[in-house]
Amino acid sequence: MEREGDKEIKKFYKKINEIDYNLMLLLIERFSLYSKIGELKSNQEIKTFEADYQQKIIDKLSEEYFGALDRKQIKSIFSPIFQISDIAQKRK
Repeated sequence: MEREGDKEIKKFYKKINEIDYNLMLLLIERFSLYSKIGELKSNQEIKTFEADYQQKIIDKLSEEYFGALDRKQIKSIFSPIFQISDIAQKRK
């Protein structure tokens, strides 16, 4: 027989799974947009790496979500996203 706490935990896991699914959809959309940006930059011979832009994103998120996550946590989340975005830009 399931305990009440087990039911609650399952509800939380179900919600987390929904969030993970939505995160993947958003990330796929983000990488697709970066791929399009890469095509445009390639046509105009513009460099793809954007350290300043990435730093601005970290700065802005660190300010907006101060208290929920610290700067180091935000950077650790977004660093791999930036790396994959850079790869998406360089694809032809």
